Amino acid sequence: MPESRPNAARILAALAGCALGAGAVAAPERYWNNVFGGNFLNSSNWTSPDPGDPTPGSGQYAIFGLGATYTVNLTANRSVNQLMGRIGVVTFNLGGFTLTTNNVWVADIDGGQSQFTLTNGRINSDGGFVGANFATVATLHQTASMIWVMTNDLSVAEFGEGTYNMQPGAIASAFGITVGTGTTGVGTMNIDGDDSRFTASGDIVVGYFGSGKLNITGGADVITPQFVVGSINGSMGEVHVAGAGSTLSGGTSQWNIGNSGDALMTITGGAVVSSATAQLASNPASFSECRISGTGSRWTSSGSFYPARAGEGLMTIEDGGLLQAAASVVIGLDATGSGETYVRTGGTITAGSQLQVGREGFGSLDVLAQSTVTSSGQGSPTFTAGYLGGLAGSTGMMTITGPNARWNANNGAAVIGFGGSGSLTITSAGRLNSVGGFVGRNPGSSGSVTIGGNTSIWNSSGGVNVGLGPSNAPGGVGLVTVNGQGRLFAPVLNIGASGSIAGTGTFEAATTNAGVASPGNDSTPTGTLQIQGAYTQTGTGELAIQIGSSSHDVLSVSGAAALAGDLTVTTIGTVNPPNGQVYEVLSASSITGTFANVQVPELPGGRTLLVSYTPTKVRLTVSAGLAPCPADLDGDRFVGFSDLNIVISNFNTSGPGLPGDVDGDGDVDFADLNAVISVFNTACP
Repeated sequence: MPESRPNAARILAALAGCALGAGAVAAPERYWNNVFGGNFLNSSNWTSPDPGDPTPGSGQYAIFGLGATYTVNLTANRSVNQLMGRIGVVTFNLGGFTLTTNNVWVADIDGGQSQFTLTNGRINSDGGFVGANFATVATLHQTASMIWVMTNDLSVAEFGEGTYNMQPGAIASAFGITVGTGTTGVGTMNIDGDDSRFTASGDIVVGYFGSGKLNITGGADVITPQFVVGSINGSMGEVHVAGAGSTLSGGTSQWNIGNSGDALMTITGGAVVSSATAQLASNPASFSECRISGTGSRWTSSGSFYPARAGEGLMTIEDGGLLQAAASVVIGLDATGSGETYVRTGGTITAGSQLQVGREGFGSLDVLAQSTVTSSGQGSPTFTAGYLGGLAGSTGMMTITGPNARWNANNGAAVIGFGGSGSLTITSAGRLNSVGGFVGRNPGSSGSVTIGGNTSIWNSSGGVNVGLGPSNAPGGVGLVTVNGQGRLFAPVLNIGASGSIAGTGTFEAATTNAGVASPGNDSTPTGTLQIQGAYTQTGTGELAIQIGSSSHDVLSVSGAAALAGDLTVTTIGTVNPPNGQVYEVLSASSITGTFANVQVPELPGGRTLLVSYTPTKVRLTVSAGLAPCPADLDGDRFVGFSDLNIVISNFNTSGPGLPGDVDGDGDVDFADLNAVISVFNTACP
């Protein structure tokens, strides 16, 4: 709030310990003296310390300072310097006339207690103060038949306790409003009922230095271009917009819910809030909570919406509530930001641009049953509809769980780990729809996706890259695990050298593996991983198979498999299968190529596993071990010209470990040559 505003001087004075009270007067005082009430313009009802007409006019203060309950009636238009409900319970009935004054004061002295009601007319003033001084208890009521127009600010609970109630049909306007203005201020503003309206042409601050609460109920309207809740560190602001027809609107400047203080905001029962760009927890010291609940309840932003910018933000959209932003929704915008957002029981988030969970800071988003989040990559230079873990050092987490829980990433890719760390879990029939995807997109990033349980799905109409960037450029670390009835649908699935897939579910995609494919998961170490489509394993790719005592991994490919790279086999616990036991570890409609490198464990008794290929399967067979074949010098299990050439090229030499020393006597001679010739052109047993 600009410090040039009139009440800023009072705030600074209070912070310095200088309470402003009735002694700070600059015009003659007129005191009401009739405890039974009466006519405002009757001079006998006023007492003046000065000679002349005691009836207050444009140069005097009109002070109601009797500790009594009474009504004062205005019978003609009038101007006074200040209107002051100092103590007592006063009803000021304007009788359809207009009072013009510099300011309206309620409880303007330290310790004062005043209840002041404005009814049936109009007041034009520069500003207003409700609970102006220390230890005051002030209440201002404005009835349905009352209009109050202020050209400057209204302060509710400047340094004391203040409440301002607008009844149905009441109308008021000001340049700005502060509720809980000074450090000791505790203020409440209640605006209630159809046709009740407060318009601020500047800003509204709920909890400036102190504690403030704003309640908008029963169809009331509040209009302001700028809105701040919990402005200064140590302040606290609450805003509750409740009931069908109740609105808070008008934003042309950025709204801050929890600027440097703490804030709570609720939108319930069909109420509507509309703003420009808005953010929760604007600065590192702030904590903000916002809840949008109930059918028809919504917050519409014409810009971006930040559920947690630099501080700690908590947001819940539930029971038919809606958060709608024309641009991006960003959780954890700054490096210090930490935000949690829950969309549940029919809640909805709609972003006209990207969803960003953890841009530079930490963000988490839970989308629960019957709830939907929609974002768009329209206009994104990276064709990204949303990401988890944006820049280096950030963390983004998202869970989509329950029937009809959805993230619709339209017109762009869903990125899990853009430049930071991202994790996505889809369970219990949750669903992600996207136009492409990346898991571990940029070098230095990490992404993890887990899909499992009761037809949980990631459905991508574009290709999905794991551990790869655009155009299959090197990416970060990526892992996609699909379990049970979980599925990933995509035209193509590309797994980079730093990428992995795992699980017991189904990938419905033409898959190219330059990383690791590992059937099974942590809870089910062995299992069958299905690929509905072709499978191509490149020279850097690896198929990792585990064998247990009663089960083993299988990669089941519905299409053709083209093999290269590595087959790595490990055992789980103690495995002692009988000789001849066969494990089918890969099946496909057809198989071309072989694994260039096969690593198998040693089984008890020095036994091993031998790999073999059929037109549609890759098998591992338990063998008693290979019989010695000393003449097979090149290790290809066949004695041929290669072995003969090794002997000839080392003939008549001596020394330890010589190639061609078939009999192992330390030299290569005719005995070694005869050993090769005697079994020449035969396979080893």
